[in-house]
This record gives sequence, C-alpha cells and structure tokens, in this order.
Amino acid sequence: MRFARDLGKGELNLSPVILYKPPPLSANAHPPFWFNLSFPGEETGLHDHARDSLLSAVAYLACAEDSGNLFFRTHGESDLEVVPEAGKIVLFDPAIKHGVRRNESSTERISLAFNLFPFPLPTDGL
Repeated sequence: MRFARDLGKGELNLSPVILYKPPPLSANAHPPFWFNLSFPGEETGLHDHARDSLLSAVAYLACAEDSGNLFFRTHGESDLEVVPEAGKIVLFDPAIKHGVRRNESSTERISLAFNLFPFPLPTDGL
C-alpha cells in the first residue's frame, strides 16, 4: 500500500492517505482495503470505487494461470485486460468500471484491493 501511495503522490500529484477503517462519520461502511479470495468458477461483476477515493489498486498475492483477468471498461469501448501475476500491483482511477473474469484455474486467486483517500478525510458533509 505504501508503494501505491508514494506512486500516486509522486507521479499523479495526489496527496492521498491510506485508511485502516472507514472515514469518520462516513455513510460508506466498507473498509478501504480488503482481501479477495476467488475460488475456481468465481468472477466479480462490473463495478467502480468512485465514492470519495482518489486512487484504487489491487495487489496480487497468489494466482495461477487462467485465474481470471482484471478488466476495465470505459464508455462501452473494448475492455482492457490485465493478467494477474503474484507480486503485481495495478493502480487505477476509482471511477473506471472494472471487474474480474471467471477463475478457470484449479486454485484460488488471492489479492489485496484498496482505495486511497484525500486528506483531510471526507466526512460526508457532516
């Protein structure tokens, strides 16, 4: 997570902070980081992480060939796909719709996903 924070700050001129629990008074009860365990046959539908975050990322911890590519879709155009590899970190704009293809391997894919937030922390207008 530190790598993503430093890259976002240095290359994208963002000043995000990594959170370990939801922002104070936030209506979003989901934590800013989570582990994904994708078992054979599972996939993740199209979604985004746009609510208050500046940068999103996924870090692959364990994955086999054909364990499900990360894909991005913008304005109905063709998908951009990223093949998961253990140790790879993918940074992306949280407003971009994305998902994960079906895990066609015989093992689970393990990743850590997280969002970086602006400082000071958002408080949902309260």
